[in-house]
Amino acid sequence: MCPDYSADESIIVWKSHHVIGDAMSALLLLGVLQDKYDPSDYIQTTSIPPFWQKLLLLVFKPFIALYALFGLLVWPADKNIIKPENPVLKGFKRNAICKPFSVEKLKKIAQHNNKCTVNDVVLSMASVALKKYMKAHGDTTNCQAMNMFIPFSMRAIPMTGSELIINNNFSGLNFTLPLTEDFSQSAKLI
Repeated sequence: MCPDYSADESIIVWKSHHVIGDAMSALLLLGVLQDKYDPSDYIQTTSIPPFWQKLLLLVFKPFIALYALFGLLVWPADKNIIKPENPVLKGFKRNAICKPFSVEKLKKIAQHNNKCTVNDVVLSMASVALKKYMKAHGDTTNCQAMNMFIPFSMRAIPMTGSELIINNNFSGLNFTLPLTEDFSQSAKLI
């Protein structure tokens, strides 16, 4: 930390392993370190009371353990879950970030396309973009689907900095995304 960077600025740099906290914890920590922390800037979630958390864990842990054991016994260790048709893990890994887009524009697109949801529109856009990208970069497998994972926060946003808890409190949704080059077709499949 450099508290005297300038007359009215400080700098803090840190690195942490995901065991310490997930990305949402890091964002919240950055938020509460700012002069103008506003909890309404973050997506609000409903906190599950500790009793129900423990009950859900007791009920679902055996199923999660069975699922994990089944996976170890059935699936090969080097399976490529991103492209099921091409299970060999090889090549360069890349990522990309898109420009921000208006939620209002997404809502209009959703209403125009048989009243599908905003999530359907975003996933359809991802489907078309991925298919076009793969085709442009020489995909010879004609991949028709990709297994996807969407993480989401399971925490309530702290109202003050003193309420912030750094932890790994997220879950995720696994699903298969059909890949097409036509937005309308993708929206119907999703």
